[in-house]
Amino acid sequence: MLALFSLLAIPAYGWHINTHYQMTKDAVGFMPDDLKLILTSNKKFVEAGIKDPDQLVRDWQNHYFIPSEPPQGGGLERVEKIIKIVQMKLKGSSQVDVGKQLCYLAHYMGDLWSPDNLVKKSDTTENMDFVNNEDLIVVFEGYSEPIENYHDYLLQRSRWRWTLENTPDGWRILYNEAVNDIAKVWLSLWQQAGHPVQPISIHLVEHKKGVLNVNFARLMFDEWDTWDAAQSEDRWEDRSASHYKEMDRLRANVLPTSDEEIAKNEARNQEQWLNRVSPTAPFQMLETSLKTVGDKAYMVARFRNKLEQKIPSVAFMYPGVKGPVALITNIAPAEVIKVEATLPANAQREKIQMVYGTPEESQ
Repeated sequence: MLALFSLLAIPAYGWHINTHYQMTKDAVGFMPDDLKLILTSNKKFVEAGIKDPDQLVRDWQNHYFIPSEPPQGGGLERVEKIIKIVQMKLKGSSQVDVGKQLCYLAHYMGDLWSPDNLVKKSDTTENMDFVNNEDLIVVFEGYSEPIENYHDYLLQRSRWRWTLENTPDGWRILYNEAVNDIAKVWLSLWQQAGHPVQPISIHLVEHKKGVLNVNFARLMFDEWDTWDAAQSEDRWEDRSASHYKEMDRLRANVLPTSDEEIAKNEARNQEQWLNRVSPTAPFQMLETSLKTVGDKAYMVARFRNKLEQKIPSVAFMYPGVKGPVALITNIAPAEVIKVEATLPANAQREKIQMVYGTPEESQ
């Protein structure tokens, strides 16, 4: 069990509702068509499921979980209770009930990945614009079979979660992991209820900075339901044309298409690996985290192949550790890789080295 710092038990908070909207939307994109239909065709109730835990239920003690000794927060127990409710609803309830409960589940699961400082305070203003102000790259790690034991899975994930730094890099990693857990649990529940779910390979979605409008979901719902953009038109033909033009504009701004999934955002601030990666390296560092917990330091990093051909290998080395602490091979063009490694306690960033093979060397 990790020895973790103490936080206030009550109140506790998490991601802003805008972040929850986008997390849920990203997870919906990985669902099979029949489940995706449930989660998109009942917008009013789905939206309520996303926002009600913060705006109506307000059970702040259930919006976080720290696997310390003793554990802090009721988030894990709350998630497990909603899983049981979803399992019951899937046996015969209406699609509206199922969709709403799945979104309740997504909200509380997302809060299990809230940044440290958001758990400690009631003001979520700090991350209100998070999904708009960051370059978010979500790599869904795929799905092959249902989760057998939700308690053990979520407990293991919670322990790993507290090995991440509370930095902007760490926030983006937390977001990615939250979307992965929401999607995997949804798919597991759906398949265990008897619905066919095909294996899903690794999939990437990229949201460029400034593309996801704050309250984008509210904009979409309002425009579709009220035709706001068409109110100034006199003829119904013009109102209809104006409405669909506005819908197209909103979709282009807030619903990145599959064609954009692997688009490179050259405008992003290319963060060098611990400020030491050579500009000529064949990869782009996305996020890095290095945190000491107890007698070990935990490194997590994500990088992308910048080349138009495979990188044969990238090895992470640390002085005094025999062999690579992490080794990745055959990295495809534009592929985003997550690396995890355990280093000696109080490992120093500047001592971590990356050794890579070039395509020429592999020939």
